Amino acid sequence: MASLIDEADGLWRVEFSGLDKKRKRVRLGRMSRGLADRFSQRLEDLISELVGGGVPSRESSRWLEKMSDHHYQRLEKVLPIERRVLLSLDQWRKQFIAGCSGMASGSRDKLEQTFDKLIEFFQGSRLLREIKPDDATRWRTWLETHVSNVTQRQLSIATVKTHVGNARTIFGRAVKAKLIVESAFVGQQGGSTPSENLPFVPWQDLESVLREIKNPALRLRVALCRYAGLRVDSEPPRLTWAEHVDFDRRRLLIPCSKTKRYAGKSFRVVPIDERLMRHLSLRYRLKLADDVSVCGTHRVTATNKATIARAIKRAGVTPWRKLFQALRASYDSELRADGVATDFASKMTGHSAEMSRRHYTTSVPEVIMRQVTSRYTPDEVRKAARNPAHLGAESTGRNGNGQSGNVQKVQQIRRIPVSAGPAGNPAEMGDKGLEPLTFRV
Repeated sequence: MASLIDEADGLWRVEFSGLDKKRKRVRLGRMSRGLADRFSQRLEDLISELVGGGVPSRESSRWLEKMSDHHYQRLEKVLPIERRVLLSLDQWRKQFIAGCSGMASGSRDKLEQTFDKLIEFFQGSRLLREIKPDDATRWRTWLETHVSNVTQRQLSIATVKTHVGNARTIFGRAVKAKLIVESAFVGQQGGSTPSENLPFVPWQDLESVLREIKNPALRLRVALCRYAGLRVDSEPPRLTWAEHVDFDRRRLLIPCSKTKRYAGKSFRVVPIDERLMRHLSLRYRLKLADDVSVCGTHRVTATNKATIARAIKRAGVTPWRKLFQALRASYDSELRADGVATDFASKMTGHSAEMSRRHYTTSVPEVIMRQVTSRYTPDEVRKAARNPAHLGAESTGRNGNGQSGNVQKVQQIRRIPVSAGPAGNPAEMGDKGLEPLTFRV
């Protein structure tokens, strides 16, 4: 039990039994009676939580965070407490990015961009603990109306959700590091956005396009995206002839920089089918003596994309949205359409079945449409049509009771006249019954 003692002239001190059962005291200095009472009550709660090796509750942790350095330094001398380190956005950025050394460079760049947006809005000197849920909501609203200095356009919804998802990761890790009690972004919906229905690119159309691409390295890179499902910028540049291409076993060993930090996901194996073998063999014959790279180490540039767009036009093929993503998605959809089990297809493409469903499912390929259309042969349909039950036939029986008698078609039975109304005026009903009245015959 903490005792609040008035030392006169507005000065207060608190006396209490410590965890070692010895009497302790903490001088509060000059403050109002109300503030002193609240300090004493909070201290009682903290002591009860620490008894028996316990830890402070969330409320007590917040109280310690907000406590002045003067009071905290006095209190930590008599109680085993530890206040969270106060870090600004700038300081946490350095510490956070330093811990991302094993992450793919593309993912790390996106986190850096989110830090840029946070610092642009909050300022780099803003303490993490000072950013509250209302501030997170205002930041998201600002993102949705923000005009990029580079593109001079507003950010897309997908980009906004990506930044919000990254912010949740950034502040969530600060909670785990015990820098803040809770994340301001815990209630914000973010993360990746499911792709719109991507077009399926038939391989025959792609072959027409590849014939129009004169650069052999670029031609092979496009083929790898469609026939092996490679991620265009991160995976093809890492392929070498000696390490990753096995012509004898018809296998590609693909280094996966995006998922290498997860156990067992630093590489994946993809079979080389006849379509891809043709392009790999041609590129291998054209390579120079000292050319160890399969299709170059550079990233795809705007010039490369323009070259592919012109090839599509010359080939007379309908252009497709999401140039490389659609090719990778077409490979994924093709595997599953060909009957490859989902688990095996996921290992070949390097993403989970759920990710495939959300991001890589294309529109229904034309070949699947034709398969469903031709599922039943004309002979099967004619054979089934000879069965009277399939023609809506029914037995009228001797007295129309359905027990026996000649089989007549419903169309031959026509409508049954009945008498209706108080005067017995004749009226007709359809074969659906008295109500609703159909047409007269």
